[in-house]
Amino acid sequence: MKESANTILHQALELSASERSEIVEKLLSSLQEEDSALNAVWTLEMNESVTVLYQGKVKGVIRPVSDPAAFGVNQHPFFGMYKQPTTSVQDELERLRKPRHDV
Repeated sequence: MKESANTILHQALELSASERSEIVEKLLSSLQEEDSALNAVWTLEMNESVTVLYQGKVKGVIRPVSDPAAFGVNQHPFFGMYKQPTTSVQDELERLRKPRHDV
């Protein structure tokens, strides 16, 4: 362990049992969060869905792409929506940079 970690450990050992217990819970929780993110990615790699829960209720479902090779940026509906530009790039930038009250 690094010296800073040893210092923190010695300071933590001087705390009351309830304070040490709270610290342990928070440290374990932080490790579980990292594990759950890695587990979610691994689950997607295995072509399985991930269900996102919040307070025991389903908030969303993440599904893997069925065929990653078939999905590309150019497949997205917004790709190429400005194939025929009606204004120059400079004009578009000036329009975007105008203050709101000038519009």
